[in-house]
Amino acid sequence: MQLGSHRIEFPPEFRDRCKRVVLPSIFTLLNATCGFLSLIAVLRGNLRIAAELILVAAVMDFFDGRVARFMGGGSDIGAELDSLADVISFCLAPAFFVYSWQLHILGGVGTFGAIFFLAMGIVRLARFNVCHASNTNFFIGLPTTMAGCFIAELFLNFGHATGTLHPKTIMLVVLACALCMVGPAKFLSMKLKFSQFRKSALIVTAVSAAGLAIVFGLHAIVLSFFLAYLLGSLCINFIDRRYLRGITKIILK
Repeated sequence: MQLGSHRIEFPPEFRDRCKRVVLPSIFTLLNATCGFLSLIAVLRGNLRIAAELILVAAVMDFFDGRVARFMGGGSDIGAELDSLADVISFCLAPAFFVYSWQLHILGGVGTFGAIFFLAMGIVRLARFNVCHASNTNFFIGLPTTMAGCFIAELFLNFGHATGTLHPKTIMLVVLACALCMVGPAKFLSMKLKFSQFRKSALIVTAVSAAGLAIVFGLHAIVLSFFLAYLLGSLCINFIDRRYLRGITKIILK
């Protein structure tokens, strides 16, 4: 950096830390910003904008980890920042959003549903920070990002159709997502290293396509993706635990 007639040279360690911490953290803070703006949009009655901001936060959440890996690895502070941002964007914002959309109609029961979703999301993130699974290809419990985006997509697909979704139906969906977040089921992880170019490129392309679908209003495609991810993962867990293990024991006997 040039300052007057003097040239300031930053130590290599400082430049390396900026790359590994600052750049990924920018995406993380943008994630939290989108979550906060979603809360403001709900207060102003702009539910559609609030739902779309949750989806934009998910895109920011996707790329902060990829930038960290591209820069040579993340940091402890980056991991903590990511979880704190996720609490805002995928726990608090969706809970407040779904309460304002439908659950407030149910009174105290609806309030409980929104709080339950928020609490289980926080527990999910805390457990993820403490428990470092040896198999990085799977998450234990539904990721909060997926749960929050699923609720947002429900509104973007059915929110403007009168009578399409009953508040009790939304309540059941919220409770199911909350339980899936803290349950023992395994869900596919998309956190791959950039050295795995083909797989990473495929995932980045898929997320970019989902982003374009959001921009152009193709929310039915995005909702189908979330449904396939959720139901497919649950089916795989059911088959693996109930059938494959039982067949293996019979064969071994």
